[in-house]
Amino acid sequence: MIEEKGIYFLVVARPDPTVHFPFQELARIVSGALSIPIQDAAMRMRRTWGLLHKTGSVDEAKALSQQLAANGFGSVVLSSANLKVFPSLKLIKKALPASEGLIIPETGTMDAPYAKGMDKLVPWSRFSLVCAGGFFEENVPAPEGKPQKEISAVKIITSVALAAATGMPSFGKLKPGKTASPAGQVRKDFNCYLDLISRDGPASFRICGGAFDYSCLGSGKEASTLLNFRKLVPDVLRFLPEALRNRGARAVEEGSPDGFKYGDRQEYEGERFWLFQNV
Repeated sequence: MIEEKGIYFLVVARPDPTVHFPFQELARIVSGALSIPIQDAAMRMRRTWGLLHKTGSVDEAKALSQQLAANGFGSVVLSSANLKVFPSLKLIKKALPASEGLIIPETGTMDAPYAKGMDKLVPWSRFSLVCAGGFFEENVPAPEGKPQKEISAVKIITSVALAAATGMPSFGKLKPGKTASPAGQVRKDFNCYLDLISRDGPASFRICGGAFDYSCLGSGKEASTLLNFRKLVPDVLRFLPEALRNRGARAVEEGSPDGFKYGDRQEYEGERFWLFQNV
């Protein structure tokens, strides 16, 4: 078995946008190939999704990839140096989905949604990945205009390494802004997000469901943030028929009542990082 010091090889399963992620089937294959309990393999995948296995041996990675192929699953072997760094996401609080692109008012008002020279127009062709999801968390959204920190290849490698050891990886400290309840306990809020991600360049954006101005929905605007979010996501997706979608975006698009819910931020971001390797 050939070992290459300092280089990690990961087997990345290729996503099928028409089906749900096959946790059980992949866990069975990985369990047999690596001689680990199937429950442990499934637990890891809930955090790392298609980043199936990290190893210092390219031969071991290729052997697992071949076993996946024999069972009908496509995959690719990547070194740590070839993992793509996830881009920073710029938070936006107002936008208008239009046929020509996503219009982001630079004036801070939605009274005149598209004033050339005053508003930013981002063509839909810029986006290759759309992720939507909701989960309970203790942290609060970053201030308007402050980019979300990028997830580096080093951080995801560390996370996968921790997954291999414990089954419970972490993408780093979330630095939550805790809100104390009257009883002194930390309150968790259900937050939902829509991430529009560019394959190249800095134009990637995040919409925080509870901090977004839903005036773009017009007369269809509801009193509930969650209902408005579930209307906004399909409005955006109809302009992006070719973009890769995460599980949450597909669920909202299909009208699933709770399929866009994730166990926590790590589960959501783990899937998002894996999908980004495939766009």
